[in-house]
Amino acid sequence: MSELRGRARVHWKYRDKTGVYEDNTPSVWFDDDGTPNFFMWEEGNFSCDCNKSNFFGLAEDGGFWSCGDEIEITKLEVISEHK
Repeated sequence: MSELRGRARVHWKYRDKTGVYEDNTPSVWFDDDGTPNFFMWEEGNFSCDCNKSNFFGLAEDGGFWSCGDEIEITKLEVISEHK
């Protein structure tokens, strides 16, 4: 992977709620061929409900959810690139 990183736009769904979250800091790396690599969102720390609940505003009173996989990411996009 190259060092080029980008910010992500994440479309999500949880039960009857849906939303779109835009990352404030780079969380997407790019493979050597320029393809976006969404590892952090698909398999890494950001893929767990304990983090997604906080990012997406679902955590109440600042508390984190337990680890899990109930919040579905329905679409991932790159919205900016940083060198």
